[in-house]
Amino acid sequence: MSDSEEKTLTIVNVYCPRADLDNAKRLQVKLRFYHLLEIRTRALLESGSFVIIVGDINTCHKPIDHCDPSDVEEFNKNPCRMWLSRIIYDPSSEENTNNVNMSSFSLIDAFRFVNPEEENAFTCWCTRLNARSTNYGTRIDYILIDQRLGGEIDDCVILKDVLGSDHCPVKAVIDLKFVRAPKCPSFCTKYYQEFSGTQKKLSEFFSNESSNQELCMGTTLSCKYDTSVASVKRKMLDTKVKHKRSKSDTRKQKGITNYFQLLPSGTQIRDSCGSADLDDQGSGNRSSLESLSFLGEVSPDTFESTSFEPLAVHDEQSSVDMAEEKFPTTMFNDIVGQQSFCTAAGPEKKAASDLWRSMLTGPKPPPKCKGHREPCVQRCVKKKGPNFGHKFWVCARGEGRSNDPSARCDYFLWDSKR
Repeated sequence: MSDSEEKTLTIVNVYCPRADLDNAKRLQVKLRFYHLLEIRTRALLESGSFVIIVGDINTCHKPIDHCDPSDVEEFNKNPCRMWLSRIIYDPSSEENTNNVNMSSFSLIDAFRFVNPEEENAFTCWCTRLNARSTNYGTRIDYILIDQRLGGEIDDCVILKDVLGSDHCPVKAVIDLKFVRAPKCPSFCTKYYQEFSGTQKKLSEFFSNESSNQELCMGTTLSCKYDTSVASVKRKMLDTKVKHKRSKSDTRKQKGITNYFQLLPSGTQIRDSCGSADLDDQGSGNRSSLESLSFLGEVSPDTFESTSFEPLAVHDEQSSVDMAEEKFPTTMFNDIVGQQSFCTAAGPEKKAASDLWRSMLTGPKPPPKCKGHREPCVQRCVKKKGPNFGHKFWVCARGEGRSNDPSARCDYFLWDSKR
């Protein structure tokens, strides 16, 4: 291509459908999409335009582009790979040497053109399996360049350090001088009937105040009407809010003594510790309320001198020692001035101990995998079947090759068997 020659360049940015081989309907959708993409590309090439296809093709071309390919013969029989092999120029192929279909359709895989033998060069990893940590992925994102521009390719790299997605970008450097077109081509999506009035430029999302005023000038009456209606609604709303606030202001906040029931004079109460007698001298409810009045007078400084001891959590081996441990019951003793402890004896003490243990033990720690002796992660079966919804534990490391010691081991444990 000469320096003075100017030709149209069409860049096609695509996302191709994903399909598993065992899903025949989805596979047909994917192949039909490939067929339409090929028809469009052929038409652009025949019109004289250069073509570059970029995006997620959702198929790895060769075994070198897959982290763990199956049998090579079976691998190449995939119909999606067969389509890629037909449209991608391969200098070592006999078909290309015989110039079969080169004039009408032939694209260069930019990355393999620059790095034909580079291994472990992937662009997509499964985030669910944490596969990026072990580089256990596939290369399914391509920059496919018109063969006539092959001599202008300077470099092509995979930006694997760019995070934020299960894919990473691919960058190609092409030695071309780009001239801005006077207008968008007629087949741009902005001209499609289904996108009429909705497809916008990025600059249209940033407008100044004058443009907003111009938009409102054509609807002056409706704007005035909306403003008057809004002001009336706002006044009505403010009246309702003030009315509600005036009602709530009349209510007083309850004191803590309102939550305790008054009992007749001389009533005997036996608590869980076995202590009795609230009032033996006929002072009535007044003394019982006075004993509670300290709660309303406690200041933050008072709590600073109060010692709160956390309850220790023990495992099963220390369950015998747990029965002999004394539980702290001095939560409010420093405030009230009382120094007596609630000490139940025998079976009552053991029952209280077991109750606290059952409440405060928390979840069990995750099991450790046998391969690395590291805490496992919990997964859930989402495939329909007898085990749907059941939880299990596996190694927390990323999926990798079977001969990779840093990859996930084969540890597996059903959660119900812990």
